[in-house]
Amino acid sequence: MFIKRISIQGFKTFKNHVVIENFSPNENIIIGSNGSGKSNLFAAIKFAISEDYHNLTTEDRLSLIYQGAGTVMSCFVELEFDNGTTIRRTIGLKKDEFSVDGRIKGKNEVKNVLQTLGFPSGSNNYYIVPQGRITSLTNAKDVERLNLLKEVTGANVFEEKLNKSLRDMEENKIKRGRIDSELQELDTRLEDLNEEKTQLVQCQLLEKEKKLLQYSIFDKNLSEINESGNNLQIQYDENIFESQDLMQQLEESENTITKYKKNLKNLKRELNLKDSLDTNELSDLQVEIADLEAKQELLKSRIEKVSASKNEFNTLKQELTYKLEHNIENINLLQPDYKLYTSKQQELQKKIDSLTQRQTYLITKQGTYSKFESQDEKNKWVKNQISALEAEKQEVLKNIENLKINLTKEQIDNLNQEIEADETKLIEELGSQKESLDEDLAILQDEYYEIVDKRTDCWRQEQTTKTLEEQIQQELDSLNRKLNESMDRPTAMGLSNLPMVIQDLNLSSEQVVGKVGDLIKFSDKYKQCIETTAGNALFNVIVDTDETASRIMGEMADKKLGRITFMPLNRIGKFADINYPGNEDGEFIPLIKKIQFNKELDNCMKLIFAKTVVVKELNTGVSLAKKYGLNAVTPDGDRVDGRGALTGGFNDVFGKNGGKNSTNRLDCLINLREKKEELKEVESDLNKIEEELKQFDSEADAMNEQIQDITLQKLDIKEQETLIKKDQLQRRSEVSNLESQLLQLTESSANLEQSISSLQVQIDILQKDLEQPFDKQLSDEETAELNELIQSLQKATQDLQEIDQEFNEKEMVIETTRHENEFNLKPQLNQLTEQELEDEQKLASYEKKLAIVNKKLKNKQEKEKRVKKEIELSNKEVASLLKQKDSENESLQEIYEDQKATLDKLEDLQTKAERLMTQITKINKRRDVLTNKIVELGFIPEDSLVKFAKLSEDELVEKLKEVTVKLSKFTNVNKRAGESFARFLTKKEDLENKAEELRVSEESIETLIDSLKEQKIEAIETTFQKVAFFFKEIFNKIVPKGNGELIINKKAKSDNGTNTDDIYEGVAIQVSFNSKYNEQLFVDQLSGGQKTVCAIALILAIQRVDPAPFYLFDEVDAALDKEFRTSIANVIHDLSHEDENANRGSQFICTTFRRELLNQADKYLRVRFENKNSIIEEVSKMDAIQFVRGEKRQRISEV
Repeated sequence: MFIKRISIQGFKTFKNHVVIENFSPNENIIIGSNGSGKSNLFAAIKFAISEDYHNLTTEDRLSLIYQGAGTVMSCFVELEFDNGTTIRRTIGLKKDEFSVDGRIKGKNEVKNVLQTLGFPSGSNNYYIVPQGRITSLTNAKDVERLNLLKEVTGANVFEEKLNKSLRDMEENKIKRGRIDSELQELDTRLEDLNEEKTQLVQCQLLEKEKKLLQYSIFDKNLSEINESGNNLQIQYDENIFESQDLMQQLEESENTITKYKKNLKNLKRELNLKDSLDTNELSDLQVEIADLEAKQELLKSRIEKVSASKNEFNTLKQELTYKLEHNIENINLLQPDYKLYTSKQQELQKKIDSLTQRQTYLITKQGTYSKFESQDEKNKWVKNQISALEAEKQEVLKNIENLKINLTKEQIDNLNQEIEADETKLIEELGSQKESLDEDLAILQDEYYEIVDKRTDCWRQEQTTKTLEEQIQQELDSLNRKLNESMDRPTAMGLSNLPMVIQDLNLSSEQVVGKVGDLIKFSDKYKQCIETTAGNALFNVIVDTDETASRIMGEMADKKLGRITFMPLNRIGKFADINYPGNEDGEFIPLIKKIQFNKELDNCMKLIFAKTVVVKELNTGVSLAKKYGLNAVTPDGDRVDGRGALTGGFNDVFGKNGGKNSTNRLDCLINLREKKEELKEVESDLNKIEEELKQFDSEADAMNEQIQDITLQKLDIKEQETLIKKDQLQRRSEVSNLESQLLQLTESSANLEQSISSLQVQIDILQKDLEQPFDKQLSDEETAELNELIQSLQKATQDLQEIDQEFNEKEMVIETTRHENEFNLKPQLNQLTEQELEDEQKLASYEKKLAIVNKKLKNKQEKEKRVKKEIELSNKEVASLLKQKDSENESLQEIYEDQKATLDKLEDLQTKAERLMTQITKINKRRDVLTNKIVELGFIPEDSLVKFAKLSEDELVEKLKEVTVKLSKFTNVNKRAGESFARFLTKKEDLENKAEELRVSEESIETLIDSLKEQKIEAIETTFQKVAFFFKEIFNKIVPKGNGELIINKKAKSDNGTNTDDIYEGVAIQVSFNSKYNEQLFVDQLSGGQKTVCAIALILAIQRVDPAPFYLFDEVDAALDKEFRTSIANVIHDLSHEDENANRGSQFICTTFRRELLNQADKYLRVRFENKNSIIEEVSKMDAIQFVRGEKRQRISEV
C-alpha cells in the first residue's frame, strides 16, 4: 500500500489547487528552500489521516486555512492510494468533513478504513517524523523511551483497563458497605411486623375465601355470556358468509351487466355502421357506375368518329396513291420517247455545233488571217487559241468530274429497301415492348383497382366512424355543459381546463388520481343520498401530494384557468373510525359502507361520507343528529346535519322538472365516464382505420407511380413510332430528291460532254490549220464549203426546231406530271400519313381508356351485385342483431331485477348483521367488565376453585354475604402489616442477592486485574525483544563497524506486591561506533550526530515491528555526518524495495538538503514559494542535485 496521488487546496501556504501524481511506491525525495512549504506538505498528509488534528477549534482551523491575499474560506487535502481508495478531509470555519471514495464518513469510520489499509494503531504515529522529533528522541531519557515502547505496544490500553477495574473494585466495596447497613435495619423492622402479621393472616384467609366466591360468581356469569356471545357470533358469521355469497353474486351480476352493456353498445355501433356503410356504399357505387357508363358512351362515340375519319383518309390515300402511280406510269411511258427526242436533239445540236464551229472557223479565219503577215504570226495565234480551248476543255472536264456521283439507280433502290427493312424492324421491336408493357399495365391496374376499392371501403368506414365519434363528442359536450351548469363558473372552468394543465405539467395518473365522483361505485338506491351528502365535493380532485396540487393551482392562477378544490393524500391524516350507535332495529345504515372505492382513498372518502348515515325517516335522522352529532340523509335526498339544520323538498339540479327521466350530477359523471370510454374505443378504431388508409394510400401511390412509369414508357414508344415514321418519310423524300438530282446531273453531264466534243472539234481544226500553208484569203474549196455550211446550218436548225417543239411538248407533260407528284400528290400523301398516325394514336388512346372504363364498369357492376347481396345479408344480420339486441335488453332487465332482489336481500342481511353486531358488542362489553373484575381479583389457584364448584349462583351469593359479615369484624387489623412484612422481606432478599453479586464481581475484577497485568508485561517484553532485535540489525547497517543494543531496566520488587505490572524503569541504549568489542557507551556519552544515528535506528526498528504503508521523514539527515548520511540513505533504499523473501518494501517520502538521499531515490519533487503560494513540480535527479549544491553554497555564504 502506498500513496499514489496528493491533492491540496487552501491548506496553509498551498493557496491554489496543487496535485502531485504518480508517487513512486519506493523512495521519493522532496527538495525546496526553507519556508517554501515542505513541512506544510507533510502537515497536510498528517492532517488528512492522523488523529493529531482531531477536535479542532475555530482558531485551529484558521491556522490551517491559507491566510494570504485573496479570500479562502476552506481547504481540503485528498490522498489516493494505489488500490484506488481516496481519503479527503475538508475544513471551513464551521465545517470539518471526511469522505472516503466520494462518500461522507465519520472520524471513526475513517479510522477503521485506515486500519484496513494497514496503518499502525493510533498510539504509534512514528511513521511521520517531522522536524524536531529526531532531536526529541536524541535527548530522550530512558523513561521516555520506555513510554515510547509502551505506546508501540499498546500498554496504555492495558493501563486504562487496569485503572477502570480498580475503580470498579472501589465502587463495589462502597456498595457492599451500604448493603450491610441496610440489612441490619431490615432485620429490626421485620421483628416488629411479625406480631401484626398473625391477625393479618386470619383476615387474609377470609378475604381469600371472599375472592374465591366472587371469582366463582363472575366465572359463572362469564360462562353464560360466552355461550350467548358464541351463539350470536355463529349467527353473525353465518350472516356474513351469506352476505359474502350475495356480494359475490352481485359482483358477478355487475360483471354480467357490464358485459351486456358492452355487447349492447357494440350491437348499436354495428347496426349504425351496417345501416350507414351498406346504404352509402351502394349509393356511391350506383353514382360511379352511371359516371362510368357515360364515359363509356362518350369514348365509343369518339372511337366511331375517329374510325370514320380514318376510313375517309384511307379512301383518299388510295385515290392519291393510285393517281401518283398512274402519273409515274405515264412518265415511264413517255420516258423512251423523251430519251429518243433527246438523243435526236443532241445529234442535231451536235451537228449544228459542228457546222457552226466550222462556219465560225472559216469566217474567223477569213477575217483573222487577213491581219497576219507571216506563217509564224498565224501559227502563234492558232497555238494561243488551242491553248485557250484546251483550258476551257479542262475546265469542262473538271465540271464533269464534279458532276460524277457514286449514286446509281441500283443504290437508290437499295436505300429504299433499307428504309422499308429498318421501319419494319423498329416497328416490330416497339410493338413487342408495347405488348409487354400492356401486360404489366393490365396486372398493375387490376391490383390498383382492387386496392382503390379497399381504400374506398376503408374510407367509408372512416367517415362512418368519424360521424360516430362526432356524435359521441357532441353527447360528451352536452353532458359537460349540463354538468357545468350545476356548479359555479370558476369550478366548471377549472375542471374543463384540468386535462390541459395535467398534460402541460406532464403529470401521471398516479399523481392526479381523479375526481371523487369518478372514483366511487354505488347502488342506484343510494345515488341521491351520495349526491346530497357530497354536494360539490363530488368534483374535488384527489392528488398524491400537496406539491402536485400547488403546481396545478399555480398554473391555473397564472393562466386564469379557473379554480378547483384538491385533496392531497399526503396531507389528509388518518380519519378516526366513527363509533356508530346501536342499530338493533336497522333504523340507519352508514353511507360509507354502501360506497366502493380503492383502499388508498379511504381517508378522503371517510372525510366526505363517514359522518353520514342513511335513514328511512327524517325523524330518525333528527334524533341521531341531535344525540350523536351525525349527519343523516333519506333516499329522497332530505338531509339533517349534526348541528340540526334540515334540508329537503324538491331538488332539480339542472333546472328541469325532474321526474322519472331526470338525472342528477352523479348520473352525468357516470354517463361521462361511459361516453369517454366509448369515445376512447371509437378513437382506437379510427386510428386503426387511418393506419389502414395510410397503408392503402402508400400501396396505391406506389402502384400509381409504376402505372405512370409504364404509361410514360408507352407514350415514349408511341413517340418513337411517330419519329420512326417521320424519319422514314424524310428518308424517302431525300431518296426522291436524289433521284431528281440524278436525272438533272445526267443531263448536265451530257451537255458538258457535248461541249467537250465541240471544243475538241475546234482544237482539231486548229491543229490541222497549223499544218496548212499561210494564206490571207480562203481557198476556193473553203469558200464553197462556207456556202454549203450556211445551207446545212439552215436545214439542221429547221430540223432542230421541229424536234425541239415535239421535245418541249413531251417534256412539258413529264415536268407537269412530275411537279404534280412532288408538290401536290406526295405532300398530300405525307399529310394523310401523319393524320393517319395521329388518328391511330387517338384511337389507341380511346380504346385503352374504353378498356379501362369497361374494366372499371365491370368491377363496379360486379361489386354492385355483391353489395346488393351483402345488403340483403346485412338486412338479415340487422334483423338478427335487432333480435339479439332485444334479447340482450330483456336479459339485462332480468339481471337488473335479480340484482335488485339480491341488493334488497343483502341489505336485510346487513341490517340483521348490524343488529347482531350491536348485541355482540354489548355482550363483549359485559364480558370485558367481568374479565376485568376477575383480573382485579388476581391469581387464584385452580385447586382452590374446586371448593365452590358444585354450588349454584344463589348459594354462592349467600355464602359471599356470610364471609363479608365476618370480615367486617377485622376493622382494626393493620392490613398493610403483611404487605410491609412481605415488602421488607423481599427487599432483604434483593439486598442479599446484590451483596452476593458484588462479591462475585469483586472476584472477577481481581482476576481481570491480574490477567491485564500479565498481558501488559508480556506485550512489553515481546515488543521490546522485537524492537531490540531490529535496532541491533539496523544500527549495524548504519554503523557496520559498531554495535548497538537496547536494554530494558526493571525496578526492584516491592514488599507489598502492589503495582506489580509497573516493573520497568526505562529503556537505555548502549552503542559502540568503532568496534563490536569495545566498551559500549550510553547515549548521554555520545556526540550529537551519534545520538541522531541512534534515534533514527530506533524509529526504523519501531516501524519494522509495527509497519506502516508509507513513511514521511522531514530532514532526518540534517545533523548527520556524511558517512552516516550515506548509511542511512542505503538503509532507507533497502527498506523501500523488496527483500530477499520478496516482501514488498515500504514507500518513503523524505525531505533533505543533502545529496546522499538523492543518489538512490526514484522520484524527485521540488517545492517553491512564489507569489505567497507554494507550488510543487517534478524535477530530474540532476536538477535536484544542482539545487542541493546551490543551497549548500548559499548556506556557506550566509555563514
